Order: sequence, then C-alpha cells, then structure tokens
Amino acid sequence: MPRMIKSSALKVSSICHCPWRDSAGRASPGRLLMAASQAVIWRKRFRLGLSLISGAIFSAFLATGQAQTNYQQLLSFGPTALSGNQPRAKLMEGSDGWLYGTTFSGGISNAGTIFRVGKDGAGFSQIYAFTNSDRPQGGLVEANDGTLCGTTSYGGSNHYGTVFKCNKDGSDFSILHVFPGGAGDGTVPNCTLIKGHDGILYGTTYSGGVSNLGTVFALNTDGSGYAVLHHFTGSSGGADGSSPFSGVCQGLDGALYGTTLMGGSKNEGIVFKVSTNGSGYTILRHFNGGTQDGRWGYGGLVQASNGRLFGTTYYGGTANVGTIFTVNTNGGNYAVLHSFQLDSEGLQPFTSLTMGDNQVLYGTARYGGISDGGIIFRINSDGTGYTVLHRFVPATEDGHQPLAPLLLGSDGALYGSTYLGGVYATNNVYGTLFRLCSPPTITAQPQDQTITVGQDASFSVSATGTSPLGYQWSFNGTNIPGATDSSYTCYSPQPADVGNYAVTITNMAGSVLSSNALLTLQGVLTIIAPPTNLAVCAGSPAVFTVEASGLDVTYQWQGSGDGGITFTNLSSTATNASYTNLITTAADDGYQYQVIVSGAFSPPATSAPPAILTVSAPAIADAGLDQTVCASSPATTLAGSIGGAATSATWSGAGTFIPDAATLDAVYIPTPAEVAAGVATVMLTTDDPAGPCGAASDTMTITIMPAATVNAGPDQIVSADNPATTLAGSIGGAATSAMWSGAGSFAPDATTLDAVYTPTAAEIAAGTATVTLTTDDPAGPCEAVSDSMTITITSTAPTPATIISLSGTSLNYTGGSGTQFVLLQSADPTAPLANWTREATNTVTPGVFTVPPVGAAASAFYIIQSE
Repeated sequence: MPRMIKSSALKVSSICHCPWRDSAGRASPGRLLMAASQAVIWRKRFRLGLSLISGAIFSAFLATGQAQTNYQQLLSFGPTALSGNQPRAKLMEGSDGWLYGTTFSGGISNAGTIFRVGKDGAGFSQIYAFTNSDRPQGGLVEANDGTLCGTTSYGGSNHYGTVFKCNKDGSDFSILHVFPGGAGDGTVPNCTLIKGHDGILYGTTYSGGVSNLGTVFALNTDGSGYAVLHHFTGSSGGADGSSPFSGVCQGLDGALYGTTLMGGSKNEGIVFKVSTNGSGYTILRHFNGGTQDGRWGYGGLVQASNGRLFGTTYYGGTANVGTIFTVNTNGGNYAVLHSFQLDSEGLQPFTSLTMGDNQVLYGTARYGGISDGGIIFRINSDGTGYTVLHRFVPATEDGHQPLAPLLLGSDGALYGSTYLGGVYATNNVYGTLFRLCSPPTITAQPQDQTITVGQDASFSVSATGTSPLGYQWSFNGTNIPGATDSSYTCYSPQPADVGNYAVTITNMAGSVLSSNALLTLQGVLTIIAPPTNLAVCAGSPAVFTVEASGLDVTYQWQGSGDGGITFTNLSSTATNASYTNLITTAADDGYQYQVIVSGAFSPPATSAPPAILTVSAPAIADAGLDQTVCASSPATTLAGSIGGAATSATWSGAGTFIPDAATLDAVYIPTPAEVAAGVATVMLTTDDPAGPCGAASDTMTITIMPAATVNAGPDQIVSADNPATTLAGSIGGAATSAMWSGAGSFAPDATTLDAVYTPTAAEIAAGTATVTLTTDDPAGPCEAVSDSMTITITSTAPTPATIISLSGTSLNYTGGSGTQFVLLQSADPTAPLANWTREATNTVTPGVFTVPPVGAAASAFYIIQSE
C-alpha cells in the first residue's frame, strides 16, 4: 500500500521566503515545489483505490515493462544532518571521476548541501552544508581550475540567491556574486550554471531584472565581470518570455539557448537564443499549449551533433501532461516528437534531456509509471523508439519523483536522483541517487590471425558499456584460464592451438559474445577441414574439397572401392585442394575418398575419416509416344511410365484425366479449345523422390484431326417421264473427295458432287430411288462418312395450277391436279426446276398461299405445282 506524504514532513513552507505568487503574479519556484508535493498527496489519495485493487497490474509493469536488472540504487539520503536530502539538480562528474551534486534540503541548517560520491555509491561525503536558507536548486559545474561553481536560490544578504565557488573537498568556499534584487539584477537563480567555451559561467535567474521576470547573466569564475545579458519582459504585449526555470546550453555556434516557464504570445513560455555578449536576442518559439503543442518548459535544452535542439514541456500535448519537442537553432522545423498520455508510460517531464550515443535522448518524467512514482525513458531523436527504462515504485525503498536531468557518465552509465523516497522514506522526503547501466556493445571484433611457426598470436576486442567490463576469452568454446583482459596472446602456438578464439564481455547490465577469430598456423601442416560425405544424383559431378594450412602444401587424392580397406591414387592430376568426379554413375555408389596432404617442415597427413560418395538413381518419366486422334472421338488413352528413383508421377494438362491424374494409363479428354486448336499437350512429372535427385518430367503431344463431313442434299421429286435428277452433294472437315452410289447412273461420273442421276427402270417403276454420297477414307484416324437422299418418281406429271392474282401477301391460285400443291420460288425463272425453293404446301384447290410482301420480294418468281 502506498505511503501517504504527510504535510508535516514538508518543510518547504517554512523555508521559502516568497508567497504563492510574487508581485508579477507568477508562481514562485519554492512554492511550486511545495504545491507539487501537495499535489502528489492529492494524486495518491485519488489513486489509492486503484493501487489497492490493481496491485497485480502494477507488478506486471515492473516485471515486463522495464529493464529492471540495469537499474541500481546507489544510495538513499537520510534524516541525519550529515546526509542532506531532496536532491533536485543534475549530478556532475568531476575531472577526478567522482560524482558531485547538491541537495535542496538537509545539512546542519536544513538549507541544502554539496556532496561527493563514487560511481558505485561508495565513498559518500557531505563536503559542504549551506546556511541562511540558501537552498541550492541547481547543480555544479567544474571551472578550469578544478573548483566547483554553483548557485543558491535564496542565499545572500537579501535572500535573492548567490553564485558560489569551492574546492572539491568543500574548502575555500566563497561567494562569487550576491543577487541584490531590484531592476538592475536578477533574483532566485534556480539553474545549473554552464561553463562556456570561453571559460565564463552563464546562467539564468527566475525573477528580478527590469520587469522582475528573470534574466540571463554571465560571470567569470573569479567573481569578476558580472553582466546581465538579457532582461525578460514577459507578457507585456506578448513580446518576450518570463521566468526561466532552468539554465542555458551553449550551441555549436557559440550562442546560448534556453526556455522560459511563462511569457510569450500565449503566456505558455518560449524558446530563446542570445549571444554570449547579450546581442542577437531572438525568440525561436512561442509555446501555444493545447493538444498540438507543449507549454511550461521547466527543463532546458540540449543540442544534438546535427545542430537540432531538444527539450520538454511540463504541460500540453495530447493529454495535457507534457511533450518532447525539437526545433532548429533558427526556430524552424519545430515538431512535437512525443506527447505523454498514459500513466504507465510517464507523465509531466520536469527536466531537460540528456543526449547519448547514436542520437538517443534520455530523460525522466516526474509522475506516472507505478503509483505516480515517475519514470526514466529513452527516445530516438526522430521521435521513434520511445521506451520506459525504469518505473519508480513509491511505498517501497525505491525513490520517486525524479526532478533532475540525467548525467551520462564517462563509463557509459546514466546517473540521476529522485527528489523523494528511498530506504529512509518514513516521511517520504529524503530522495535517492541511482544509476542505469548500459550492457556491453562490441565496437571492434577480434580478427583472424595467420602466423608462422615460432610467432605469437594476439587477439583483441573493443567494447563500450558501463564500467567495469569483464572479459573471458575462449578457445573452440572452452574458457581459457586467466584470459580475462581485453586482449589475449597465445605464445608460440602449436597445431593443437589452431582454431577459433572468442571473448565474452560482461558487466552488471548483461553480456555479449564476440565473433570467432580463426588462428591459422603456417609452417605446421594442419588439415583444418577434411573432405566430407557427398550424396549426388547419377550423372551429376561430385566435388570433394579439403582445407589445410602449412607451407608448400601439396595434395594427392585417393579412392577405395572395397569399403576403405585399400586406397589407391586416383590419378597423377588429382593433386589440388579439390577433386571432381565429373560424371557419377551407379557404380560409384559407396566409393570412398581421402587425400594425403604434404608440406614443408611436416610429415604428410591423411584426411580422416574417408568421405563416402552416395550416388542415387535419377527419376525417369516417359509420357509415351505422341498420338493422333479424331475430333469426333478425341479421348486418348495415355501410356506413361516411370523408372529410376521415381515411385509415382502426376499428369498435367488443360483437360481431364480419367480416373485421375496419378494413373499412368489414364484416358485424357481434351478441352473444347484444344479440340478446336487441333492439338493438346500433356506432361508427366514424377513426384519429388527422396535423396539428391530432383523430379523428372516428359511431355507428349496429341494431334486432333478434324472429322470428315458429307451432305447428299435434299430429297427431290421428279416425274417418270423426266426422271433425271441433278444432285447437290457437299463434303467438309477432313474429307477431300466423295463418291455417289446407287442403282442408276451418274453423269458425268460418280465422283462429281453435282452429278445428274438417272434412275433405273426398276426404280422408276417402284416410284423411288435412293443415292448415297460416301467420302473417301481421309488421312489419319478419322473414318469415312456417308449420307443418302431419296428421289420420289411420280407416274403422272402433275398439272400446274394457275395463279389468279397476287395481292399483298396473298397469292391466289386455281386449277391443277394432284393431292397437294407446292409453291416454288426462284430469283431466276430459267433455273432448273430442281433448284427452285419449296416455300409452302397446300391441299386446297383453289386456294391461297401466303408470300412475302411484293415490295420485299420484287425479284421473286413463283410456280404453283400440283403433286
């Protein structure tokens, strides 16, 4: 259950010498801290039920949502006067390798302290305790002479703050500048000073100046040369910012860059630029707030190597709980890279960012995470890759509320502090120091070494990561005793030392294994890689290789056909590092190969074990002979076969296989398109056999011949007194000729399709004759076809009827003899009667035929004939 913060444990109200709002209407920094702490009380009470009910959820965040093993709490500040507490400024790594910092409270007068501690948390000492309610909110900077410089927010004769200096052991503490207040100078310096490229100190004050809205100032490290570079004028006309809470950073161009908490066009703060002599003051960005922009920039700026500036805002963004932004040094290309919005992912970043390797930014959020303890995060400079590295857990011995920027130490670790929490957090007010380690990363791999006999072999590796880094070298996967440095030397290696060397690098955050580095020893004959067994398909080449080292190396390949009992030289030319059997056969199956390797200064060596050649029979597929079928019966019985390593095969084609495509003698039914095209192709493919041989396939072509067609023409009626009949036969398809057959005679002959047929006397007497037209047998598989027509021979010629009139579509006629009347039509009145078209039949006389309108058949001639 989270501990409640008791207001009685917060001494801020009795320490701050400023009201909630100053004369300019701004929230004072001291009271902001107290207000923020009281806000924590409210937030935690509001969330208490959630913490009790959802403890398992918060535990899941800790177990799966952060790299907990890389986080280490170095120390917890305590209640004693020698400790100090509530650190809220960035740590500094001194030139001596120690970490230096300040606490806002604690010490003999509870006015804050300066401390020193080792990077592993050991050796903590309070080197100076402030008095007179000094309250340092900023960190320290090391001057060129090795002394420490910093600020107090409320020290000095008028409690408007000071700039101080002391040695690294706290001795020779001196005040470089007392802020007197009034229009000519600033007041309440909350910032961490920076040491410029010129060795001068630069910083900001939260208030004071001509408008009592803060300043940017410069000061030499000996206290001389104090100058106000810029007086902030704030919201009067919206022309300037006001109340800079953090310090400035010096850009690659030498200018100073920073943010203000308020002021600007929307009174939500600005990003500004000013030169080190106070000229060229420029507002780069007016924060607008809302869901698309940030507001209230408590943290300062950091610059990447590409010149882009990066910072955070405490409010604004999608959920109005803070943003990460970037902007060019000319104010262009401003963008919000990240909007904080989920409790578990952190809320309200209070500090500036820290630039790491590869343009990665690190920072903290004051709230969010687990029970609003705050978080540590990282994000790429393009806005991608936002990741929570640690979630602080209140109500445990962990710290919470990180208010200070992170320090990237020379050992690659991130160092920081929390304003509250820790082991002595009875009243939840003391705070902690922590570090977040980076796992080792190899920047230069060990390299292969080739040496001659008698030389030493040295391997080395380069890596980054949080110190200390541990090393363990290995040979062929086995650790080498005592090989625990970043380099390893094998003195005068022997053949047994030839192989792969690697190193495992470890630190408290993890480990990494290097790539292998191969040691090759020249002058000592060594077979590094003997030939290996091969499996090939008959007919394919088999290539055996050997890898050996030594001087003047020669080779002689040998083979054995009796299972390795005896080996003989393959040929006088089989003397290279590889040997190729160009065309393998089934007889080569089981043959064994070895190679004798010779070299200077060494006896010959024979590869072992022998390499065995396995030769597999290839798969064979035979789709059968091409076939020719007739279009009238295109079904084709296939005759596929397989052999060799094949055990089954499958037909493929556009048509259908009966009973299925896996039957070798299946019947293939071509598609209509194939029949129309006159050709079909099918393929027989073996299923992929086991072993090195691939599948085989073969195709066959089916030629589809068109069927012969014949038409003997329509039946005809002739009279006995003129029985000669002109025939109208026709042929098509594969037919090229045809012959009439019948009892009578054909003129000029029986092969003339429009021959004149003369019936026999018997056919005339019988009143009927039948003739048949039969095609000659066409080439190919198609058979001859025939068709017959009947000639009806009447004994008495019918008497023609007489056409009375043609009116519209009615053709009136009368007279004639016969049982029925036939209407004949032709466009040519001289055409043989057999060529006239029979239009209709009537059995009525006199009668009427219906014909096309006269206008539609103006060229038609009609005859009405009785039959």
